[in-house]
Amino acid sequence: MKNPTILEDFKINVKFKLSALWVSVMFCYIYGDFFSLFVPGRIENLMNGNSGAGSTTPIKILMFAILMTLPSLMVFLSLALRPKINRWIIIIMGLFYTIVMILVG
Repeated sequence: MKNPTILEDFKINVKFKLSALWVSVMFCYIYGDFFSLFVPGRIENLMNGNSGAGSTTPIKILMFAILMTLPSLMVFLSLALRPKINRWIIIIMGLFYTIVMILVG
């Protein structure tokens, strides 16, 4: 008879762990964007066409959209790609987003 108070530790596939990390990245971006709207004057600046990276242009909006789309794409790719390809893409994307965060911060 098993003891119901003992928790079992299930082995989770690395692909699921990596996918969950990319989901976490997306949530951090969402939280950061949401809470930045509480900074006084932020909404007015956005309405006037001024983002944190200067004036808003269609090219900048496209770049922001791509930057925010890549983590959601990585959720799928982390699960779908072969391990060797997956490793390199995750390393490259991880470095890319680390650099982006350093430049933004």
